Amino acid sequence: MKLRRSLFLTFLLASTAPVVAKEPDHADEKEINVAADAAHDNAGSADADAEPEAVPASTPPAPFAARLAEMPLQQALASEPLDKAWQVVARSDSASRQQARWNLARALAQHGRAAQSLGVLGVMQADDPDLELVAAWRFAYGAALGDLGRTNAALSAFNDPGLRTMGTACAWRLRLNADKGEWQDAASEFRCAAPAMDAMDSLTKRPFVLAAARTAIGLGEPDKALTLLSRLDDGDALANLLRGAAMIASGQREEGSLRLRRVTLSGTQPERAAAQLELIEAGIADKSLSDAQAAKRLDTLLFRWRGDDTERRALDLRWKIAEAMNDDRAALQAGATLFRHFDLGRQTRPVLERLQAMLASLLDDRKLALSQAAGIYWEYRDLAPTGAEGDAMAFHLADRLTEARLFARAAELLRYQMDYRAKDIAKGPISVRVAELELLADRPEAALEAMEASDSPSYPADMLADRRRMSAIALFRVGRTSEAMTMIDLVPNSAALKAEMLWHKRDWVRFAGVNGSTLPGPGKVDPVAETALLRQAVALAMQGDEAGLAKLRRTYGKAMNGRPGGKALEMLTARPDQIDPGSIEAALAAMPGAPAAGALSSLLG
Repeated sequence: MKLRRSLFLTFLLASTAPVVAKEPDHADEKEINVAADAAHDNAGSADADAEPEAVPASTPPAPFAARLAEMPLQQALASEPLDKAWQVVARSDSASRQQARWNLARALAQHGRAAQSLGVLGVMQADDPDLELVAAWRFAYGAALGDLGRTNAALSAFNDPGLRTMGTACAWRLRLNADKGEWQDAASEFRCAAPAMDAMDSLTKRPFVLAAARTAIGLGEPDKALTLLSRLDDGDALANLLRGAAMIASGQREEGSLRLRRVTLSGTQPERAAAQLELIEAGIADKSLSDAQAAKRLDTLLFRWRGDDTERRALDLRWKIAEAMNDDRAALQAGATLFRHFDLGRQTRPVLERLQAMLASLLDDRKLALSQAAGIYWEYRDLAPTGAEGDAMAFHLADRLTEARLFARAAELLRYQMDYRAKDIAKGPISVRVAELELLADRPEAALEAMEASDSPSYPADMLADRRRMSAIALFRVGRTSEAMTMIDLVPNSAALKAEMLWHKRDWVRFAGVNGSTLPGPGKVDPVAETALLRQAVALAMQGDEAGLAKLRRTYGKAMNGRPGGKALEMLTARPDQIDPGSIEAALAAMPGAPAAGALSSLLG
């Protein structure tokens, strides 16, 4: 039987085959010829060569959407036995296939096979798009969606003008709005839905009665909920869950708690979790549970159960308790989980703003260990603000990590901000900082990759210059010296950085040329200039450039008298032809340690 039904389903889902015209028999030809002769005889004064009039074709059958729309709604929604529906589909042809599919969709729905019914309805609508305009089809489609938990789409289907006053459709809208927690909208459907619910059999009626009871509890009318639930069996676990909540709400605490404890024994896993949450809420309400005890029980529940409205309510309650206990980290954890995994509707933005304020407050707390602050930011980085506010938060924490010489951690933090939070031109400053931290962490390849990942032609000139400096340093660090020099030549006022690179490479000839162009006048010798002068002297000495050393002595000899590097310069320039290694070592030791490239010098390794 399973195989046969699979074959039937394959046949059902197949596209309607084109109809092939059959060859006319002799009787058909005779009829056509007679019609043609009659048309010729009746032509009167018409041209003898004129074509005979075509015989009108028979009127094609109306599309199924039109025929379904013409049926009374209750008749259209009637169902037949499932086995019979399968047999009719198997025997259907192109003219009767849509009706057969419709019968099958209704039969599948009647047997609780919502997913299969939805599939059949989808195939029907693909062949006949006008079905979406027919109230009966929208009812069947909405019911299948509702049974599958696709609440918003189902509500959209049931909001058809043709279904506004239909009792069963009202019952569905009540049920779907209750699923969303829209109690007022659900209650507004009750008067229309009640007669249809009374006419349902007990099995069909159950989910609608439960929805009506949930609505009454949500509106603070537990007595009405208990009246509705009296229609259901005393051993129904889900009904007992609602009875327990209603009894507690109406002051019958012991009776309600007993109902809930019964559910924890006999209910399904989701029902047990919901009953445990109800008991926790009751304990908080009557003060039988302290905040700490309630928090512990909620943590246990949330560890064991996830993924439905019970988890959502538990998270919301855990957040409130954490705030009452001034436990900011627990509040942030509960709120973040709620925000990430549930549709909060109109509350989405307010909740996000609260979470961002909590995150900022935690990160500003200097009492919090740096490792904990970094961990909190990394765990909740998706909640950080965008734009300048988010950049400031990330830079502040990165500065703290840099102070602790945790360069790699700081780079990872800002790299996330650059990749996922910053937009367009805002990536520029962050990319420079990321590259700097990667270089300090001795990861020049990562610095180059950060530059490439944030490349954009829209950066202003000063930002482009900063990025090129970092790229040049990274290229230099990975041994691509020629590319580094080419890159740095594109940056204005970059002679000091280029000289620093050449000093590190011990390229004395090129260094002397570049460094010499940066030397100030004799009256402007400061620690930076003093270092540059001594380096110039060493480079000239390493080349044996006696003329250059003599000129350096004449120009800066007096200006260097009395300075820390004065004696070293004297040794290097007094007798250029007799320089010994000791003089060079003394000159290097006498440098004040203030290179002209400033902080960039430390990035060169």
